[in-house]
This record gives sequence, structure tokens and C-alpha cells, in this order.
Amino acid sequence: MNLTYDFHNSIPHSDDENQSTEWKWSWSDEYLKWLCGYANMDGGTLYLGVNDDGYVVGLENARNLLEILPNKIS
Repeated sequence: MNLTYDFHNSIPHSDDENQSTEWKWSWSDEYLKWLCGYANMDGGTLYLGVNDDGYVVGLENARNLLEILPNKIS
């Protein structure tokens, strides 16, 4: 497997978006359905704070999301 990787601003390009990998600019509660789908299948990865080209753009209120997300999932 050949990985192209720019450490400073993108994720590994071997993880292009597909059925089990999604890149999202920000969080939406709609993505809880995606997480359930991944849990019921073979798994998957949801990258938050990444644009459609695979570049890291950051995530607003990331710390707050880390605190509230576990309660939304359970």
C-alpha cells in the first residue's frame, strides 16, 4: 500500500471517502445515524474537521463535542 501524506494539513490519502470512511467539516446530530450504521456493519471511520479534499480544517468547539458526544451515543 502506497500512502501519500502531508503531515501538516491532510489525512492519509489511503483513507479516501468510501462506504466506510467519511470526511465532515463539522458535527451534526444527523451523523449519529452514520455511527449506528458503522456499528451494525464492518465498522467505519468518521473524520470530523476535514474538508471534502481530505485537508484538516479544524473543528469548532471540539472540546465541548468530546464532552457531549458520549451522552448522545448511549
